[in-house]
Amino acid sequence: MFSYTIIMLISWVFISLDKINESTENPFEGNVQHVPISQIGRAIEIDQKEMLDDDELPKVLKTRNKITL
Repeated sequence: MFSYTIIMLISWVFISLDKINESTENPFEGNVQHVPISQIGRAIEIDQKEMLDDDELPKVLKTRNKITL
């Protein structure tokens, strides 16, 4: 009986680690917990164009439900 408990505990640990790995596998995918790389890049582009006095500034990326569109 004790060995089944240990096996279940070890299985749960490995399954949990696999789920965490899947969610952090691609941090630039665009989900809520991921890095907003598009928004950061767009902000840098706007700042650079403002420094060069460019009139054609790109639009700021909108967010909806904490997800950048």
